Amino acid sequence: MGKQSLIDAIELNPEVTNNLIDLDIIEQATELLDQTFNQDHIYSQQSPSSELQQGVILNILDVVYKILQSDVETKSQEMKLRIVVERIANIELPFPIKVAIQQLITILKFKEKDSNKSKILELTLLDAQEHIWITEEHLFVAEEGRKVAEEQVRVFEERIKVAEEQKQQAEEKQRILEGQKEQIEQQLIFANKEKNISEEIAKAAQEHILIVEEEKKAIQEQKREIEEQIKISEEKTRIEEMHLKEVQDQVTAKDSQIEHLLAEVAQLKHQPVQTIEHGDDTTAELSNPDSSGQGMSLERVSGLLRKAVALKQEFLVVSLNKEIKNGIRSLTVRFGKCNFLGFAQGYVGITKASYKIPYPCLPSGKPNCQNMLGYLGLDGEVCYKGQSIKGNSKFKDGQLITLELNYDDGTLHIFVDRKQQPIFVKGIKEAMKFWFQIWNVGSSFEIISVKKLENSTASKLQPNQKAINW
Repeated sequence: MGKQSLIDAIELNPEVTNNLIDLDIIEQATELLDQTFNQDHIYSQQSPSSELQQGVILNILDVVYKILQSDVETKSQEMKLRIVVERIANIELPFPIKVAIQQLITILKFKEKDSNKSKILELTLLDAQEHIWITEEHLFVAEEGRKVAEEQVRVFEERIKVAEEQKQQAEEKQRILEGQKEQIEQQLIFANKEKNISEEIAKAAQEHILIVEEEKKAIQEQKREIEEQIKISEEKTRIEEMHLKEVQDQVTAKDSQIEHLLAEVAQLKHQPVQTIEHGDDTTAELSNPDSSGQGMSLERVSGLLRKAVALKQEFLVVSLNKEIKNGIRSLTVRFGKCNFLGFAQGYVGITKASYKIPYPCLPSGKPNCQNMLGYLGLDGEVCYKGQSIKGNSKFKDGQLITLELNYDDGTLHIFVDRKQQPIFVKGIKEAMKFWFQIWNVGSSFEIISVKKLENSTASKLQPNQKAINW
């Protein structure tokens, strides 16, 4: 049974949850975490074996998280789990495991305070949003290139071979135990026919049979786990091959995309400019939320703080100091070294001017998502108040992303390389600020221009146009 099937079974059948608790899955997960991330152990993310171990740990943590969300009583097993996850939360971990550990800490604290199901549903929504980042991190292996991918495929095939050998050994041991069981049963029948054999010997034989049965069950469970590992390895190999093909397809399509973009640029150069623009707003600069200077650095462009560079991997959000209270403002930004699987892992958006953005900041998490609206390059979704609206194009490093905030009409329109996107915002009636978010070490964004327009460049007759109410 795969991880997702097991999670689905937990949701549909409470008996599955009880059986898992009877098998001490929470205690076993606690011991696994404690042994894997002890204080004297440095966890490596680079080796293929760590890749597999990380996937196994994530699957186990997902199942434990699902059990803790259920109504089944697990309080007796929660204390040790909480001690371990709170300890390892303070050490350096792979990003997906760190997110999963934070989820467990959140739900354990939440269960300690209140078991209200409505709050658990809210936590589940947050869990789904955070899993987006976990899924993205899992796909990172494909970007390492053909050579690493082929080496991982070879390693996975070796592991499949070892797992199959372990499966055969387990089956052989099971056959031996079956033969032992038959011998013991025959001895028990013979003993019952003998009048001088005591009842204590018969009882001992029966207990021996029970022990053999338990060993048989353990072997069967081990066999099931080995088969599951084989399935996981095969699936991961298939995914790696798909990712490798995707990278090859992207390389093949690169030249045609460049030609297409050059043609668009040439066409745009010959189009007459109809919008009256004022000069660049020389008072608009970035505000650094990182007082320590350890998370990011701001750089000057033409004398203004208009470029941010990530110094460490964290949710780094930077806002523009300018409050928009009237008129039409156009801001153009360009991302660098943010691409993941071909598209930028970065946000650009607007926020209430009165809202104090925390540092670090996850824009899609609460309460940030109630006050901040963002456009994500990785999937083209517009995220606001816990919802992700599809319809806009994905964007990548080097493309010009323009936000046109029309305070007079209360609208926000988005452009990618001057092409208007169908998803826009309406109903804006309060002072706003522009904001930007980057994640990976060395990634950056640069503000190209901040202008005041006399009239809007946005068309109101876009196909597939859809509005988000502010």
